[in-house]
Amino acid sequence: MANSNEENLRFFIGSEWKDIHHSRIQEWSALGIIAAAHIGLIQILKIIGDIPDTRLLILYLIPFFTLLALLFCLLGIIMVCRHRTLMTIKLNWIYEAEYKLGLIKTKEQPDGIIPEIARMKNHSKWNNLTWPRKFSTSWIMAMIYLVFGILDFITFAYSIAILLMK
Repeated sequence: MANSNEENLRFFIGSEWKDIHHSRIQEWSALGIIAAAHIGLIQILKIIGDIPDTRLLILYLIPFFTLLALLFCLLGIIMVCRHRTLMTIKLNWIYEAEYKLGLIKTKEQPDGIIPEIARMKNHSKWNNLTWPRKFSTSWIMAMIYLVFGILDFITFAYSIAILLMK
């Protein structure tokens, strides 16, 4: 029978994995919400544009809406990077708990089943945020936000140029 310390470590590992999965669900939900916000902002402009004599209003709303959308993209990227930082921390905690359970294969614990090199490596950090590994799911999400942001910036710049020409 396992002692209470081993049970606590197993419970800890399980709860940390649940938290990691929960943060991943939050990332996907945020991506969907931000994509929907982009579509919603476009639809609002279309609805306003269908009202007679509102063309000038739209010219002033486009820069505002694109800046708002750009802010959403920035928020999404920050969230992905923050969740990546938390994931690194939690995976290292899980590694430590697995080590205490004797699951990590080292010279001291040759019967372990997890290689010692399985420890999560730290990646580039900026202001307590970790940029995701290339081609990871988090990186793909960040790239989607970046594409949205580039399109928002181009639209913003174009709308400002049109306003300045008037």
